[in-house]
Amino acid sequence: MPVNEKKRLRIHWQDLTFYDICCPPNCPPPEGHKELSPFPGLKNIIGEVIEKFQLVILDGLHRRQQHKAEDPSQPLDMVRLGISQLIIALQTIEEGGTIIIALHKMEQVTTAQIVFLLDSLSSRLVMYKSSNSHAAKNMFYAIAIGAGKGKECAKLPYYLDRLKRLWWDLTYCRREERGIWLNPSDLEFIVDQTRLETEYLGRLKELGEIVWKVQADRIEQILKRNEEKQERNRDKNKAKSIQEAQGLKTSTGDSS
Repeated sequence: MPVNEKKRLRIHWQDLTFYDICCPPNCPPPEGHKELSPFPGLKNIIGEVIEKFQLVILDGLHRRQQHKAEDPSQPLDMVRLGISQLIIALQTIEEGGTIIIALHKMEQVTTAQIVFLLDSLSSRLVMYKSSNSHAAKNMFYAIAIGAGKGKECAKLPYYLDRLKRLWWDLTYCRREERGIWLNPSDLEFIVDQTRLETEYLGRLKELGEIVWKVQADRIEQILKRNEEKQERNRDKNKAKSIQEAQGLKTSTGDSS
């Protein structure tokens, strides 16, 4: 990055799950819960977003090595991180800007619901999956271009309100639930599973085709490489067995 551009960059090395993304909250934390600090740089003291951006990238991941088996809230924090990023993006993106979000499992209902959300709020939605990095895994990027200019952009305030309510519920009401993940019912305010299957399935297949193709091609390459490796090992073991047999025969002949 050019030196003169670095002055425009501010980095906050923080864990989003430690902050109140909905500050000021719709309602205070329940009794016995510590009040979280406002997320730095997102809003002013009366809750107005300070600035908007032309590009928002959501690529924060809760790494596996962060998990502790004795902590039942770990899967929940993964979900909260994703919802927190989505709220920040929808609040800070300029109209007509671009949102890039890392998602997993295109065929999963909750992922399809988020894809539907981005598709309805943007003028164009495309999928990208690298043919090199993580190609065999189920991770991909959804790129929402022209955010705020989609066919259902008028519903943005409603979506934001419901996402904040979901964040509040995940943060304060489900802490003791072991192994909790995001359920399709949590995102039915976006679209329910019936509508996904009857009205959006064709569009979902269209969007996901490139994702599944890259993943399938990479898996095929891995399987082929493993098969070739196994074949080489079999040939190597066969040659070794022949050499050992010939050595044994020669040794026997010398003894006689």
